[in-house]
Formats: sequence, structure tokens, C-alpha cells
Amino acid sequence: MPYDIQLFQLLTALFCLGMIARAVSQYRRGRRSVREVIAWIVVWSAVAGVGIFPWVTDYAAGLLGLKSGSTTFIFFLLIVLIYLTLRSTFELEQLEGKISELTRKIAIKEFENGRKGPDA
Repeated sequence: MPYDIQLFQLLTALFCLGMIARAVSQYRRGRRSVREVIAWIVVWSAVAGVGIFPWVTDYAAGLLGLKSGSTTFIFFLLIVLIYLTLRSTFELEQLEGKISELTRKIAIKEFENGRKGPDA
């Protein structure tokens, strides 16, 4: 049985390819890390996969005991968003701790050198 590709499926695939190309381009210019590029490639490949083969979400819904493929997709996206939010929060807390530690070290060093501030 041949699979007829609709216009929205083609546009979704082209858009995702463009976003992958953009991520790779940003990596080449030093604006993204390898980890970020890989993450974006995985995300946009998954979006393209669902756009081209929407029946995959219905199949996954059956495996998970959910009623529809769109419910499965939204459920999966919600889990990913919660994970990314928590991870970003933890990374932000670590950065705040590092900034505080650095600030203390600089203040102690300046105090030991007899300086009163950055303009002294």
C-alpha cells in the first residue's frame, strides 16, 4: 500500500530540516555546543517523524493504553517540558552558587590586598 504524503507533512519535514540546518550552522559559528546540537537534531527529527508518520502516535497510544495519538504526543511533550524545566532550574542554582563563591573569593582577595573596591 503506497503512502500518500500530504502537503502539511512535506512542509513539516522541510521546516524541521531547516531547523536542523540552523542548529548545525550555529554550532559551526561557535554559538551552540555539541550537546545542544544533538538535542536539537533529536527534537526536530522526532517532530518530523510524527509529522510524516502521524500513525506512530496512535500506535504508541495503543501500547501505553491511551485513547489517541494526539493525547500520547501531548503527554510525552509535557513530560519532556517538565524534565527540561527542572533541569534548567537545577543548573541555574548551581550557577548561582558558583557566582556566589567567586564573589566571595574576589572580595577576600581584594581585602587581603588592601583594596577597598574595584576603583581603588
